Amino acid sequence: MWSLVKKILALFAKAKQPAAALPGTRLARKAARHCIKSGLAHIDPDGEFELALADFTEAIRLDPNCVEAYVERGRLYAGVEFQEYDQAIADFTEAIRLDPTRAEIFIDRGNAHAEKEDYEPAIADFTKAIQLEPESGADSYYAYSYLGNACFAKKDYDRSIANFTIAIRLEPQVPTTYIGRGDAHKAKKDYERAIADFSEAIRRGGQVTVAHIGYLRRGNLYFEQRDYDRAIADFTKGIRLYPENSDAYRCRAKVYLEKGEHRNAIADYTEAIRLHESIAEDYLGRAKAYRALGEEGHAVSDERRARELR
Repeated sequence: MWSLVKKILALFAKAKQPAAALPGTRLARKAARHCIKSGLAHIDPDGEFELALADFTEAIRLDPNCVEAYVERGRLYAGVEFQEYDQAIADFTEAIRLDPTRAEIFIDRGNAHAEKEDYEPAIADFTKAIQLEPESGADSYYAYSYLGNACFAKKDYDRSIANFTIAIRLEPQVPTTYIGRGDAHKAKKDYERAIADFSEAIRRGGQVTVAHIGYLRRGNLYFEQRDYDRAIADFTKGIRLYPENSDAYRCRAKVYLEKGEHRNAIADYTEAIRLHESIAEDYLGRAKAYRALGEEGHAVSDERRARELR
């Protein structure tokens, strides 16, 4: 009820805006700034995204040269609520035309391109942001880190590692950057450096989910090297940190299956299925374990379910 009342009051206040606020006038520019503040207030903490979009759009109508209005609307379009990346790119492009000196807008546009898996313009935007703020500005870390991700997506692993390394030098406490560089080292089959980076991500992982990812990455690398005991140890630590996530159970089940510990594999696949029941791979893995134990009926049932999911 309160949310509805606020919407009605917001629309009433908008209807009462003076007619003198014609686009481009001083009064209009002041009203545009008010609309931006109103839009940001709708986003946080209420999450009223449609009202926020209307506010930013009204700000642009009132002041077509307002950079902040285009930036905020672009960020809203690029967010998980809308995911309208072309619209976001158009807004960021207009903001850049009006003010081509702000690195963060190039970063915003680069991320919108990256969400579309359009990595060449993303790389160009992140590179431009770095040119504007080489290693000293507030946005430098993000530019290098996102450029590292985009280069990795293009399989330019050396360039990816170089950019992640600069990002780490700028902000050494951020664990996700080590994971990104570790992935690039792994792609180059430089397993020693990859393990070192994943280990550093675990050590610095203040957030449970980040350390969990570090254990999964390192555990999978140990598994690929057939170091099964270390892999199991890492997946077990990942499960302790984040027991609601099915990935660590799935990964540990694969190791148990490879070691011939079929009952343990069945237990882990069963838990992975309980947490996320629509992954065919889990049913196929459990079917292999059942078959190895001579439990053909269970194996056939799981294979049937896997086919239904594919």
